[in-house]
Amino acid sequence: MLFEVARKLESAGASYMLTGSMAMNLHAIPRMTRDIDLVVLVTDQLLDQLPEIFPEDQYYLSEDAARNAVAISSCFNLIHLATMMKIDIMVRKSDEYRIHEFSRKQLHQIEDQPIFVVSKEDLILSKLAWARESESERQLADVRNLLLSGCNLEYLKQWAPKLQLTDILTRALA
Repeated sequence: MLFEVARKLESAGASYMLTGSMAMNLHAIPRMTRDIDLVVLVTDQLLDQLPEIFPEDQYYLSEDAARNAVAISSCFNLIHLATMMKIDIMVRKSDEYRIHEFSRKQLHQIEDQPIFVVSKEDLILSKLAWARESESERQLADVRNLLLSGCNLEYLKQWAPKLQLTDILTRALA
């Protein structure tokens, strides 16, 4: 499903990157996940093309939810009807860090398919933010898992204060 959605986005000229637990599985010890998380640079043109790219006989897509997500830089869902697989489309935010994070996406080969994936360090920062917001021990465990596989700590220490994540990064490093 990941490959199909990625190809559809690419054919529409959209930039994306895999994030969340599926991306974590590429960078560290894998764990089960139930959905696909993609950050997508959603332009007005892409927004207009979504019903064509993801036709209603194959995907559930609320155009209103998509338009609202773009307006408030949030997320919306696609559901592949044949498999009931949920794809979370996170609209790329326009703050300095999110633009920088998106520029650092990396091309990975997954089952001989090219897929753009968030960098390990940026995934750690995102999971730290999710852990802080949700008070989720799972997100913190994911961060520790990613840290164990090695990363650029200087990059994390550079961005953590700017993102107000120093305290939770310190906790994860303990």
